[in-house]
Order: sequence, then C-alpha cells, then structure tokens
Amino acid sequence: MSKIIDRPSPKNLVFDKRKLKYLLNDLWKFPFSPLYFCLKHFANYSTIFTFTSNIVFWHTFPLICFLTSFLYSAEKRDAFLVIIFHAFSLVMNMLASWHNERTIQKIKHMQFGLFGMVLMSWCLILAIITKDIEKYWKVSQVVYYISSYLMIVFLLIFASYHTEYHVKLDDEKSPFVERNLFILGVGIAHIIVAFAIFMTQVYWLECLIILFASFIYSIDLYWVSTIDAYTIQKHYHYEWQFDPREDIYYNAIITCKRLWKDYETIEWSLV
Repeated sequence: MSKIIDRPSPKNLVFDKRKLKYLLNDLWKFPFSPLYFCLKHFANYSTIFTFTSNIVFWHTFPLICFLTSFLYSAEKRDAFLVIIFHAFSLVMNMLASWHNERTIQKIKHMQFGLFGMVLMSWCLILAIITKDIEKYWKVSQVVYYISSYLMIVFLLIFASYHTEYHVKLDDEKSPFVERNLFILGVGIAHIIVAFAIFMTQVYWLECLIILFASFIYSIDLYWVSTIDAYTIQKHYHYEWQFDPREDIYYNAIITCKRLWKDYETIEWSLV
C-alpha cells in the first residue's frame, strides 16, 4: 500500500479540497467575528498573523472610527460624513502604499510604524478626553482627525502588506511568552490609566478600546526593538504553504544597533 504524503497546496492553485475544508471548518467563527474570519481566509496569513498588532488594529480601529464619529458630530448626517472620511483615508492610503518600492520589510520601518501607532493612540485618547473642554475643543478636533489619519499611515509603514518578503521573529521569544518586567510594567501602567479613565470619563468605552490597542502596539514595539535575530521570509497565504527550503530568503543576526538608526553590522546567510 502506498503511503499518503500530506503535501502543501500549490501556491498557484486558486482553490482545492484542502482549502475548502479549511474554510468550512472555520465557518462557525464567522457569526462571532466576521472580520477575523475574512482576515484569516482572504488575506495572506504571513501578512496579518505574524504580529498581534495587525489583528488588533483591524478589530479596534474601525470600531473606534465608528464610535468617535458620533462624539464629534452633533447630527447623524455629520457623523456619517466623518465615517466616510475615515473610510476614504483608509482606502486611499492602502492604494497609495500599493505602489511603494519596498520589496523586503525592514526592522527600522517596523519600529517607526509601531512607535507612531502608540503615539497616535495616546493622541486620540487625549483628544477624546478634552473634546468637551471649551478651551481645547478646537484643538481636540484637529488632533482627532490628524491622529486617526496618521494611525493608518503608521500601520502601513509597520506592516508588510505590499512587500514580497516579511520579517519573522522567533515566537518563543515573544514578550507575551517570556513575560518579563517590561511587559509587567507596561501592563500595570495601562491598567492604572484605564481605571482612572473609567472612573472619571464619560467616554470611557472609546478610551479603553484605544488603550488596549496601545498596550498591544507597545509590546510589539518592545519585541522588534530588542531582538537579536530574525528571518526574512516570503509571504504565503495559508500557514501550511510555508516551505523553509524555498521561502526563507535569509537569516540575520544583529551584532550592533543604535537607536533610530540602521543596524551597524548584520551577519546574514542565504538559506
């Protein structure tokens, strides 16, 4: 009797039985999280699920844009115009990033993008907190629109949506796994701020959602800023399609680095 070998689905094949079975097995998740289902099955697995920040952004940012649009609008008609602004900003930035010249995702871009996402998260929180203060309401509106727009820009700088190769870190060294003192400190700081917002602010729900996203962005920022090795891999749509013999471009070991600058020396080897 011949042995059945579980081979990966060909990447140039649009659909096959394995992909159909994979889709049907996850169909029960669709009512609970349609967005997660769509991201998992209709986007590259390596693009979205390599970093938690990607998943968190797509689950929190649309919700925040929807909720805050009504905070900054006296009438529903105006709120829908704000929602259209957010949608237009997202679509136009995605289309613009499609023509970028980056072939390989770089660590410095990830650091800069995540730092910007953390910064914009706190700017959004401050904008929401100060929106009803007569002295600052105009500044609050300006900060709100700029921050929500730049959040998309920084995401696209961080992410690898339109690159051929992406950065893959060692999951076993993830801050969520190691749980070091930095993670504990950042977590406690966010909890303290969350408690203060919950006790003092009317718009606590919107602020807490943004605060949660900020925590995840901070952890990933710490991760990409403290790594000593990483792998450059080719994108793949399904997790089982990854082939180390063909899809790993090179492994890199960081021997020297400086804050906000390119790494001075990188020892790398083609695989």
